[in-house]
Amino acid sequence: MTMPGSGTDAQGRVIVDPTLNVIALHEAGMQRQDDLRKLEVKRFREHVHMESRIASLRADHNRELRKAEAARLDAIRGVDQAAVMASASAAETRAATLAAQVALSADAMRTQVAATAQAAQENLTRALDPIQKDIGELRQVQYTTAGSKAESVETKTESHARISNVGMWIGLAVTVVLGFSATIISLAGIAVAWLLTQ
Repeated sequence: MTMPGSGTDAQGRVIVDPTLNVIALHEAGMQRQDDLRKLEVKRFREHVHMESRIASLRADHNRELRKAEAARLDAIRGVDQAAVMASASAAETRAATLAAQVALSADAMRTQVAATAQAAQENLTRALDPIQKDIGELRQVQYTTAGSKAESVETKTESHARISNVGMWIGLAVTVVLGFSATIISLAGIAVAWLLTQ
């Protein structure tokens, strides 16, 4: 058998076997795919590293945000606690002032009620003294008249006794009315003073 010679094309040029070229192109394509796979693995690793770094940065940032929020809430709580303490202190001051004023007002009211009662008692005594003196004088006149006229007729004695008794009863009634009026005035004064303290 004879070896075939190199082929020629229609223009008479020697035809080059494409096999070597195809093999070179195939190897270049394979090398390119290997390079692409390496680059893809590298890119994936960088992406994973970047995601890890982003997650770490986010965690750090969230930690800082939590610390800042905790500090902010602590500051708000501190302000609220200071406001509550200031309010409590002001309330205590107002309560102490009010207690002192109530005590002073009660003392003043007691003094005023005592003075009113004393004045009413003095007025009653002043009003009753003349009446009691008049009753005493009436009795003395009655005794004097009864003693000097013991010899008179019994009818005259009885009529004088009735008149004396009527005078005594009138005096007693006036005394009772004045005493009752003074008591009512005293009670009214005490009630008014008590109402003013409420």
